[in-house]
Amino acid sequence: MAHFKPIRSALPMPAGDNSQPVADSTTSSEKRPKRIACVRCRQSKLKCEGLDKGPKCIRCAKNSLVCEIDSDFKRINKRAKLEDLSEEVKQLRSIISRSQTEPGSSHDEKRSGSPPHGATTLAESTEHAVVDSPGPPNGEFTPFPNVARKVSSSRSQHAPNNTFTPSFQGSSIESPTMSIPRGHSFHIPQAATTSHQLGDLHITPQQTSSLFNVFFEDFHHFFPILKPDLSPEDYYERSPLLFWTIIAIAARSYDEEVGVYSSLRAPLDKLMWEKISVTPHSHLTIQAIVLLCVWPFSSPSMITNPSFMLISIARTACMHLGLHRPEILQDFNRVKFRVLSEHVEEAAKVWAGCFVAAESITSTEGQGPLFVSTDPTISLACGEQNIYHLPQGLRHILVIQRFLNRVNCSMAADTSTRGGGSSAYEAGTLLASLEDDLHVLQKQLEGSITDMCSIWVSGAALQLQVYYFLEPVDSPARKHGLLRAYHTAMEFISQIERANEYDKFSRSVPRYFGAMVKLAALVVMKLLFSNYSRILDIEAGKKAFNTAMSIQRAMSVENNDFPSRDSVVLTHLWAINQSNGTIRNEEPTLRLNTRHSASVLHDSLWVWRNYYAEREFNTEHLGRPPRVLPSLIQHSPVATMDTPNVNIPFDPYASTPQNSKLDHQQQQQQQQQQQQMGTMHGMQSGNMSNTTPGLMSDGMAAPPGQGNGMMDNTSPDPFDLMSSYGSYMIPEADSSGMFYPNWMWDAAFSMQN
Repeated sequence: MAHFKPIRSALPMPAGDNSQPVADSTTSSEKRPKRIACVRCRQSKLKCEGLDKGPKCIRCAKNSLVCEIDSDFKRINKRAKLEDLSEEVKQLRSIISRSQTEPGSSHDEKRSGSPPHGATTLAESTEHAVVDSPGPPNGEFTPFPNVARKVSSSRSQHAPNNTFTPSFQGSSIESPTMSIPRGHSFHIPQAATTSHQLGDLHITPQQTSSLFNVFFEDFHHFFPILKPDLSPEDYYERSPLLFWTIIAIAARSYDEEVGVYSSLRAPLDKLMWEKISVTPHSHLTIQAIVLLCVWPFSSPSMITNPSFMLISIARTACMHLGLHRPEILQDFNRVKFRVLSEHVEEAAKVWAGCFVAAESITSTEGQGPLFVSTDPTISLACGEQNIYHLPQGLRHILVIQRFLNRVNCSMAADTSTRGGGSSAYEAGTLLASLEDDLHVLQKQLEGSITDMCSIWVSGAALQLQVYYFLEPVDSPARKHGLLRAYHTAMEFISQIERANEYDKFSRSVPRYFGAMVKLAALVVMKLLFSNYSRILDIEAGKKAFNTAMSIQRAMSVENNDFPSRDSVVLTHLWAINQSNGTIRNEEPTLRLNTRHSASVLHDSLWVWRNYYAEREFNTEHLGRPPRVLPSLIQHSPVATMDTPNVNIPFDPYASTPQNSKLDHQQQQQQQQQQQQMGTMHGMQSGNMSNTTPGLMSDGMAAPPGQGNGMMDNTSPDPFDLMSSYGSYMIPEADSSGMFYPNWMWDAAFSMQN
């Protein structure tokens, strides 16, 4: 049996034991001098290699710093110091902004001279805070790589003589159309110094500076999620995608070089998808994606518009980085880094911008909400305290869109019931409660929001009230709710018309405004051509409808884009409804009522399409049915056929998805006939996309001019996956288009084709 001797050195030394360790006996007579670290090493919590009265420590000597030793020194909390300095800088900025607005003061005198106390100190302290903090190893990813250091260095480089430059973030919009007071224009901190090229597009430094000035002067105040105090070179160094996104958006209203916008479409789209394919994404990439969703390039059709997909990617990327929980940002990263207050604020701003863009897209397209109104970060950002220091304009828009999100989430819960048309649908009480909440929100925002934010409020109110279309006809609240929706639509069109007095407003507003103008025009038209017209001012409704079409044409930035096609479709819908004398004696109802607040839009598009689908004309050159779902707008008759003959009687709802009149035998005959077609020819329009709809004798909007011809040249099959799909689907204004009049989503579509 083995015996083990206990390790006595691990046990406490008994009292009276005279045995001592060797090291203690050798060092008991010699006392080492007490080491005192220098001030800088103690502040940085680093080991100081130097004695009390010796030369400089190794770290101070290496960095050429003054090595001081103070036994009474106490370490300063940098975060508290930064917060105090930030608060001091904000106070100084508010003082400077107030002094600049005083009459008789010189702008140059205010900006010249020494910087305010604390401005450069903040930059220096921020730089030290980042440099001293342990950074990630090479190749590792952090969502905000050296943001503070780059901001401070860029400001020290680009601000001549350390002149303090007040930030434009958080400034309110003083007029319905401008975020900067009239008489002043925005100027970037430093002009661009380098030429840049993307694809075949080459822009000079002068063009870059002009485009950045245009963006921050005309576009930024609609959606303030970027920093105006950075130069173009700073943006390009940090994110080329964000740099070119700013250039592309500004080119929408850039009159000096009209080809920039169209030339950027293909290369910027390629660059965006290249960045999306590489994960993880930085917050700058997410900002670029969100901006491209707010100001998207026009696509050939609604179904090829990638905005809904892109905003879903942006939301997922935010959650991947932890931007949806700024307070615990570190928990979503595998590399330790110091989370500064500016990181938290930047993360909250990106998440808030993604929320606003997502709600704008889903509500206008008739999709379910991507966010929930109970999101903790959004709830904190909407608070009166504004703990994330969001720009005031962005916070007001966030509050409004959060309410709209709650409306859509509440109403989307009963989509299946509404789709079945059950009389048990009881949304009147819920809608009335939501309208009361809207009135409370309007009172809370009253006096603090700008005219531009008032347009957002009217848009949210309109999207809430159009849900009354989905109520049963015998509901007592339906008629009053629809009449309120009518007056809200009239007011929304009037607000946009007043804001459109600024010449650059129509080309710089987000796409959401154009979609809401279209919805307002459809609501006005729907009620004017119903039995409600007896109690409505028809002439005022006609004027508002024509105003909406004029606004759509003014918002167009290129041929055959969304606004230009919308104006033509609205013209056709008016003519279609005017030719039907029976609907003026009927309730305004919808056959397609499953697309939430956008059901009015999609139902009207079905009416428009079915009218042309029932017209009799030669279809020999139209080819086989498509293999993918086409868009209603993609096969617009504006590029393929004549204006509808309003004297022909028709039933616009004859082929809606719920009430198709085609029997099975007729469907098979159509499929066989279309499958036997071997070639496909386009139909050439006249100059219909360039024709301005006039006014008919009674003040109605008239359809465009007539006349077109057939083309003999064959075109690639747009529905063949192996053909030149992309080039064909982007026609010019006078190019050919394709339209399948006998093709029904419910009748001829087959996944086997």
